Amino acid sequence: MFFSDIDIRKCLETKDLVINPLDDECITPVGYDARIGNIAYLIYPDGSYKVVDIDSEGELRIDGRTTALIGTREYIELSGKIAGAIHSKVTLVSKGLSHISTTLDPGWKGKLLIQIHNHLDVTQILEPDETFCTLVFYELKTETESPHKKPPFRVDISEYIEKLSNSRRTDFKSKEALNGLEDLLNKRNEIDSKLEKYKLDKIVMMSDEVGSVTRQDKYKDNEAAACTMQQRSIIMNSVANFGGYAKETGGDGMVSSFETKDCEKAIHAAVDIQKKLVERNRNYPHNDQNIFVRIGIDIGKIFVERGELKLGLILSRTARIMSVAISGQIFISAYLYKEVYKMKDYSFESKGKYLFEGLSNKVEVYEVIWREEKKSI
Repeated sequence: MFFSDIDIRKCLETKDLVINPLDDECITPVGYDARIGNIAYLIYPDGSYKVVDIDSEGELRIDGRTTALIGTREYIELSGKIAGAIHSKVTLVSKGLSHISTTLDPGWKGKLLIQIHNHLDVTQILEPDETFCTLVFYELKTETESPHKKPPFRVDISEYIEKLSNSRRTDFKSKEALNGLEDLLNKRNEIDSKLEKYKLDKIVMMSDEVGSVTRQDKYKDNEAAACTMQQRSIIMNSVANFGGYAKETGGDGMVSSFETKDCEKAIHAAVDIQKKLVERNRNYPHNDQNIFVRIGIDIGKIFVERGELKLGLILSRTARIMSVAISGQIFISAYLYKEVYKMKDYSFESKGKYLFEGLSNKVEVYEVIWREEKKSI
């Protein structure tokens, strides 16, 4: 027999059912909507895993084709005469998130660890305390005598995941893997082959706020932080509008990426950023309240993991290209210039070749001429 909301409240009073912390709004006509807790395990398609502190992160991001084991906020306790089942919520299923219904045994004590799989290729975001599954309760005809043996929060599952991951990390150190130079070279070739799958061609754009330290020194953190937040918002919106992805690098810097087919869009995004800042600065008569950024853009190969730029020479090269620009300027590499020099909206001016620190060859740098007064010269 299914428990109605009335049955659930009666069992809560008799302590045959314990839900803590209890949110009365989560009680449904035939169950209880459990909420996302603070811990989750993400298992990626390549077999790697990650532990997420959801409360610290502020959200749970489940990438495409990724499985998440999510701990509930609630501690659940069932008497020997009550069992349950865990069902998907339609609101999550419509987003491509679902799980196979599982049972909740009589005598269970502890938080739950619920498996959710993202069947789509796009990342889905869940919020802390968001309801993500429904617990349905039943009354047994006869109280069970078999003791419940599964550990709370299913630590057996989380320990298995960590053990599996650790075994993969130690495989390379095994005697078989280290059996002679030939084995080592074969392993190296295998690793290099796998690494190449993460190495993609990308357009990288870096931006840096000019004069932010002076503003911090004069106005202290509040005013400087407000300006930096405005700067970030403008950059992220412009980059997104032209099909790119932007992320803060700490401090007042930003790094953005575009697909190589979108070379011209990357230029348009950079110009859009500068124009929006000029428009914003018109509302601030004092120069020390103005926001100025310099931008560097390059194209090349970079290691990308789950959509984020990780490692690659292009990151260092782009940062050095940006470093020779001044406020309001957009500098690009010769590699990118070859892809965009035919653009009709802007002209390009060579700024010469630079031997940047750490690079063996000089890099020719071009300025994107986007201001009307400069175009007419």
